Amino acid sequence: MASKSLRILEIYNCFKNYPTFTYRELYDFYCLKEPQLKQSTYRWRVYELKKANVIKPIKRGVYQLMDKNNTMYLPSNMSYHDDYLVLTADIIDSTKNKVTQEFFKNKVVKLNDYNRQINSIILPFASSRGDEFQAIAYISPELPTIIRNMRYIFYPIKIRIGIGIGPIESKSLLNSDNSPSDSWDMNGQVFLNARSALEKLKNKKNYCVSLHSSKDELNKTFNLVYRLIDAIVNDWSDKQWEAIQLYDKVKSYESGAEKLGIRKSSFHQRCSAAKWDIIKESETELAHILTQHYL
Repeated sequence: MASKSLRILEIYNCFKNYPTFTYRELYDFYCLKEPQLKQSTYRWRVYELKKANVIKPIKRGVYQLMDKNNTMYLPSNMSYHDDYLVLTADIIDSTKNKVTQEFFKNKVVKLNDYNRQINSIILPFASSRGDEFQAIAYISPELPTIIRNMRYIFYPIKIRIGIGIGPIESKSLLNSDNSPSDSWDMNGQVFLNARSALEKLKNKKNYCVSLHSSKDELNKTFNLVYRLIDAIVNDWSDKQWEAIQLYDKVKSYESGAEKLGIRKSSFHQRCSAAKWDIIKESETELAHILTQHYL
């Protein structure tokens, strides 16, 4: 999406004297220019404005303009894509692990709450088909983080995650009353791709993540790297998971240790034993490869 479509300069002119402004006020600004603007398109614009350092979230639904000199104007060739991400997952050995529907649904709710800071999720995770849950997202570098969050919330229960990339037949992501649509009621190649990716994992107990897109080179690279990631992550302890997720949030061993009430050296040791540096480097590289193919 070009900066012209985002109307960055117009946003600065409109909100320059506002200490803060709301999600609704920004939407009204766009609707004055584009009365037929779809909610799905608007959510994507908000995501791009945050990524480009134009607006900064102060709290949920409230934003502040960033310094114009620090704004990262988007490339002119960036456009609104027809391809989306669908993540379809299920629980491994749910019967053996005695996973109840109450436990399962509570985990899905917890996952959506944990993902509040993830900007690329369009429709949050919804449960269906027994022990399956599914979400729709824009193609973005946040994918590896979403995958890791899914595994963390369900730990120690292991899950399989099938990821599809492709078009959605109906782009109506909102119902007539503006409530979110249910991803399980939607159709399109992206859902078939996600299902195909998930099915490929059914007989591979040690592999938990699979991607299916129209780009064979991307599929091969992504899935190979995640096989290596799975070999490490499958052995993480609860303390390692806790330390890694906290470090990824605060970006500091000292701050992480302080929040857990342990020594910095102990916190660092938990991350080091989990080979976090390797995992993070792998996630970053996969995010880069994904955006090279689609963005």
